[in-house]
Amino acid sequence: MADLREIEVHLKRGTLLEAVAVEKAWTDMMRRLQSGILAVTSRLRQQLLHLTPRDIQVIDRELRDALAALALPAGDQDGDGGPPVDAERAA
Repeated sequence: MADLREIEVHLKRGTLLEAVAVEKAWTDMMRRLQSGILAVTSRLRQQLLHLTPRDIQVIDRELRDALAALALPAGDQDGDGGPPVDAERAA
């Protein structure tokens, strides 16, 4: 019962955030970040006219791969759900 009162006090003071509000804020921020990153190739194509279509394709693929890696659970660098691959031992 004391825990509930403590939570209510923190909510009223503004020192505690509701999980739903935090999740919404993070989701909105991540969407803006993703949109900005995906727009990079278009901006590069307009600004760096010497880049070939292949160059743009490579840049786009790298950015998309980086976004996909960020979407993986922490520590799952290769997307298989298992432990990270040790690059030295794999070589």
